[in-house]
Amino acid sequence: MELLRVHQLNFKYGSKPILQDISFALSSGQIIGILGPNGSGKTSLLLCLNGFLKPISGQILVQGCPLSAITSSKRARIISFTQQNLSLPYLTTFNYLLTGKLPYLNFLSSYSPEDKQQVIELAKIHNLTAFLEKLMPLLSGGEQRKILFTKTLIQNTLIYLFDEITSNLDPKIIKELLGTIQQLANQGKGIILSLHDLNLAASISNYFIFLKKGRILAQGSPSQVFTQEILEEVYETKFIVSTHPQKKHPIAFPIL
Repeated sequence: MELLRVHQLNFKYGSKPILQDISFALSSGQIIGILGPNGSGKTSLLLCLNGFLKPISGQILVQGCPLSAITSSKRARIISFTQQNLSLPYLTTFNYLLTGKLPYLNFLSSYSPEDKQQVIELAKIHNLTAFLEKLMPLLSGGEQRKILFTKTLIQNTLIYLFDEITSNLDPKIIKELLGTIQQLANQGKGIILSLHDLNLAASISNYFIFLKKGRILAQGSPSQVFTQEILEEVYETKFIVSTHPQKKHPIAFPIL
């Protein structure tokens, strides 16, 4: 089932083109890895898909409906966005996680006992119980990232957008996050994530979009586009591309 379609999307910051002629589709159960060098437009694309940035032209359709026609509250029940370098509020972890339920509250309503119980249960699953009464800005970067991720799960959307969620994290936490993302896809959710780490992207994604200077240079399955030729064109450096000995997905290493 198609969840999202982007058709000839264009976006500018002032007079500077950032995204040009972007077209692709996201289906249920699909994990799309957005790859490309710094400044290629990865974060800007995710912000357009979330409705935070407004394209100058083109279409974003969510289950056939224009994104621009969906109210912000309904959009937050369909699309969630976990971003890097987020300014965190001065809230306890428990109260911050509860904000994942905000899109489901009616005017003047409050969180239900069921909402609060779900926060407690997910915090336990993701080993966050010890942080529930601690203030978010006082936690480590890795702890904050896990909490941001868990809040997204509480939001319980159809489409998940992740921007560099694995950067500067320990391998154990990365494994936990990617494992949960795979579980979401297995449940029929649609996932789009931007990553700098090519091999992490290859371990989780079943479709790739390579951006360079705001344009799609290549898109397709790992076997189609995760190749030495395309990687060298995108990143302008030499690569060795091989196959993971256990998982059998492609892996790549720049030649020093």
